[in-house]
Amino acid sequence: MKEQVDTDSKSVLTKVRTLIESLLHVLEKKSSVATTILKSIIRWVEYLIGKPLLPKPAQKKTKISKRGKKQKSSLSQSHSTVRQDIIESSSKPTKGSLDKSHGKTGKRKQDKGTAHNTVKRGVSQKRSKTTSGGHSHLNKPFKSTNSNYRIQRELKEFLSSPPPNLSVKVGKNIRVWIITLTGAKNTIYEGEVYRLRVQFPKDYPTVPPSVYFLQPTPRHEHVYTNGDICLSLLGKDWRPTMTAQSIAMSILSILSGAQSKSLPMDNARHAQNQPGQRQDNWVYHDDNC
Repeated sequence: MKEQVDTDSKSVLTKVRTLIESLLHVLEKKSSVATTILKSIIRWVEYLIGKPLLPKPAQKKTKISKRGKKQKSSLSQSHSTVRQDIIESSSKPTKGSLDKSHGKTGKRKQDKGTAHNTVKRGVSQKRSKTTSGGHSHLNKPFKSTNSNYRIQRELKEFLSSPPPNLSVKVGKNIRVWIITLTGAKNTIYEGEVYRLRVQFPKDYPTVPPSVYFLQPTPRHEHVYTNGDICLSLLGKDWRPTMTAQSIAMSILSILSGAQSKSLPMDNARHAQNQPGQRQDNWVYHDDNC
C-alpha cells in the first residue's frame, strides 16, 4: 500500500510539474511580472510540502549558454587569428605573390597593348583601302586581250609620275577614276580644287572616256553647271592614242588659260542634261574648245 501511495504521489507531482511548466511557458510570453509572482508562490508551496515543483530548464539553459559563450569565444578567437593572418599576408606579400601579381599586370598591359595595336592596324588598313589611290589594281594579272589591260597601264603611269596639279584615286572599279585638279599658280583658279569623274566605256580606247566635273564645278566659259565640258577631244577629235591623263591635262590647260570666270552661252539650255554623255553631235564654240 505504501508503494502504491508513493507511486500515486509521484504521478501527481509529475502532473503538477507539467501543469506548472505549461503555465510558466504561457506567462513568459505574455507577462514577465505574472511569471515572477507565480514562481514565488510555487517556491513557497515547495517549502511547505518539501517537494520541488518548478522545472529545471534554467540549469540546462545555463549549460547551453555557457557552451554558446564558449563557442562564441572560440569563433571570435578564430576570426581574430584569420584577420591577423590576412593583415600579415597583405602587409608582407611573398615573392611568389609579387611575381604572380606583376605577371597579371604585365599580361593586362600586354593584352591592352595588343588590342590597341589591333584597332590601330584595322584603322590603318581601312585608311589604306580608301587612300590607296588605285594601287590595289596594279598587281591584278590582266591579259593583253582584256579591255582593262590598257586602263591598268594608264593608271600605273599616272600613279608613278603624276603631272603637276593632278592626282587620281580609284575605288573597287578600275574603270571609274576620280581625278583631282588644283588650280595652277598665277591663274584665276590658283589653289582652287575640283574633281573630274572619268569612266571608261566597253569599247575604250576606240571611243573616248566619259569625263565631267563633279559638283561644285568651276565657273568657266567651256564648263556647264551640270559638269559637262565643251572639249573637242572628248568628241570628234578623240584618238585611241590619247589617254585619260592627257585629257585631264587638257582640261587643266583650258582652266589655266582663262582670263575671266564666265558661263557658256548656252548653259541655261544644256545645264539640265545628264552629264557625261557622248559628244558625237556636239557643235564646239571655237578651236580652243
